[in-house]
Amino acid sequence: MLDHIQQSADALLSLHKKKKDIRLSEFLDTLLVSLEQLGVLENYRQDEAGLVILKTFEALKQSTAFSNPALHWQDCRHWLGMALESQHFTPPTTNSRVQLMTLEQAAYLHFDCMIIAAAESQHFPGSADISPFFNQSVRAALELDTWEIRRSQRHELFNRALLSSSEILLTACNEDKGEDKPVSPWLELLTNFYLLAFGGTLDNQYRLEQ
Repeated sequence: MLDHIQQSADALLSLHKKKKDIRLSEFLDTLLVSLEQLGVLENYRQDEAGLVILKTFEALKQSTAFSNPALHWQDCRHWLGMALESQHFTPPTTNSRVQLMTLEQAAYLHFDCMIIAAAESQHFPGSADISPFFNQSVRAALELDTWEIRRSQRHELFNRALLSSSEILLTACNEDKGEDKPVSPWLELLTNFYLLAFGGTLDNQYRLEQ
């Protein structure tokens, strides 16, 4: 089994060891051959989430027909990672009223109750994508959406989500390995406003007994 995995990874390892830049099409084709040899693509074809990944691979392959620059290995990885992270998959639910969705998907909807999970700074607002093509100043010069614009849009969607239900639970982890961890600045604004306006705290007073 280990020999089979090694053989499937040989072509990718050769690309990784190259000292020159790699064409995006070569990077993607080599990856797909490796995944096919491992049987991963066949499993993707039989899984709903896997079909989303396959569709993303196909879209990337078509895009290289129009733009196929040669990039460093790490930039190729960023290109692939950004494409995969931009996809959304919601597991199918059977007669369930519970729905999982992003801020964008929840826009203009109303709910009986809502949970905004992981309200930490890396998710709300998040951060600018690392792109091998355009940095933020170049995007601004080309009149493309910059991180500042996207951040403002996400803040508006967050505010709408707060108004979409009369009962909302926001969860956040404020500690990691014994060290303080920053929560979302938007959550901090809410807690500070509540403290000044009502003299109380928004912390959950309920504790689950183990």
